Amino acid sequence: MTWLRETFRILRYVGLPAFLALAASNIADQELNSRLETLMMSDSGGGAQLWVLAGLSLLNSLFFPILVTACCIYGILRFRKYKENTPNFFGRTFSQLCIETLRTWGSALRWGFLFIIPGAIRLLQLIFVPFVVCLSRDYENGSRDALKTSSQYFRRRIISTTALVIVFELVIPLILTEILDPWRSFEKTPVSALFCTAADLLVAVFFTQALYRIFESVRQELKDESVLQLERR
Repeated sequence: MTWLRETFRILRYVGLPAFLALAASNIADQELNSRLETLMMSDSGGGAQLWVLAGLSLLNSLFFPILVTACCIYGILRFRKYKENTPNFFGRTFSQLCIETLRTWGSALRWGFLFIIPGAIRLLQLIFVPFVVCLSRDYENGSRDALKTSSQYFRRRIISTTALVIVFELVIPLILTEILDPWRSFEKTPVSALFCTAADLLVAVFFTQALYRIFESVRQELKDESVLQLERR
């Protein structure tokens, strides 16, 4: 019941902007993919227009997921009586989230340059980067690196974090794709596509909540260890 109550509170705070961001992302993705397919099937091959559409698709896959993640994190903080107002939170974190997400992609690409598995492992290690950016005072002060901190947190909870990512990033999306894929087209079935978007939002909120709990448990663990070290001195 606590989990569901928290979910509804989060959706009450940020459900609408997160839903609109997801819907906009899905609409843009479907439109861009449709145009890319048409260009690739044409005799001309698309030329410069193909690269423009590919770039827009990349921006879409960067901007909107970051916005949805930021909304979910802010909703969790509001549920926990966080006092920072919405404009300040997004003004403080969004540009940094974009920067650190690009660093995350770059790091994963370097690891997976020859093999896919090292890149996937690196992405797992960097799963906590958004929480470091949004919640760490040390990161905000410039004394902590987001990628290194996320890796440190991941090493503390390797099994639980990996299991969580497998469930929410692989298993559930595969199930939803199998069930809902025929109903996701905003052009052919707009009403059902909106319901599919709502389902995607619920999954995103659940996933962010679960990651937040792991992040906070590790952060408290590290604080307790620091206190013990100071007491021993």
